[in-house]
Amino acid sequence: MKYLHWAVAAFAALFLAWPASARKTVIPVETADTQLVLVAQENGVLQTVHFGAKIADPSAFAAFRTGRGTDNGEGPMTYPTTGGRYLGEPALHVKYADGYHNTELVYANHQVRANGNVVTTEITLKDPVTSLEVKLCYDAYQKENVICAHTEIKNAGKKPAQLLNYASGALNLDADQYYLTHFHGGWADEMQMDGELLKHDTKVIESRRGTQVTQCSNPSFLVSLDADRLQENVGDVVAGALAWSGNFRLSFEQDESGCLTVLAGISPFASTYELAAGKTFTTPDFIYTFSCKGAGQASRNLHAGIRCIGAERSIPPS
Repeated sequence: MKYLHWAVAAFAALFLAWPASARKTVIPVETADTQLVLVAQENGVLQTVHFGAKIADPSAFAAFRTGRGTDNGEGPMTYPTTGGRYLGEPALHVKYADGYHNTELVYANHQVRANGNVVTTEITLKDPVTSLEVKLCYDAYQKENVICAHTEIKNAGKKPAQLLNYASGALNLDADQYYLTHFHGGWADEMQMDGELLKHDTKVIESRRGTQVTQCSNPSFLVSLDADRLQENVGDVVAGALAWSGNFRLSFEQDESGCLTVLAGISPFASTYELAAGKTFTTPDFIYTFSCKGAGQASRNLHAGIRCIGAERSIPPS
């Protein structure tokens, strides 16, 4: 028995001494009824493993496996970049001073703080080769069941870098099928609803009209999961909106394994941003919610959350 105790103690000491980057870290972002679960894998890659209804113990997702073969790249990355083994549409594409385009972010740390109805989670990712740092920021509005996300990109290197594509955030969804609802229109004919069943490959909703950006389309959407149509009172629905009045781009990419990645952010059209050494670029907010009671509840969540966010930010600092 004493040998068993010694073996257990030795294993525990080894585990505690093992670098944090070599162990999985589960990071839940939660509201009253919804849950976004992120996992930093043993190699430091941050992946999204769940967005939907809340479960009691999010640590159970540490054992989650995508079931993908190695030919499918890294899997559902929380903030995918150009480079490494990721094969899909990137949220971030950077060109460095030496012409290098490869960015591979790994988990560094995270912190969580609460302020009344809002719980903020900040996750820092770093590229050890280029010294680029990315902070993923999530404000979870508890009562409204809304997450308000943005990204802060810092050039911690010694030379300037060009941001070619810099989405506010990414959502990874997993269902048998996806029905997309979005909105278009014109003068005196705004917000006309359109819908379609998403197929494999990428669907893009984009506006390049500058100050007339919402004249023809709107930076908002609903995705009905495991459904072939939008339903008001039943079904799982994800709704989102980009809080940006300029050129925008929403992309919905369904890969060969059936997973859907939603990217929302500033359109990369004529938008290359020169990021000087030591400086930080902050993206607009990507606001989203989940409902298991159809599109009606998703819409009410989103509107309540946006009103709450707007009211908070209209208060002048003391």
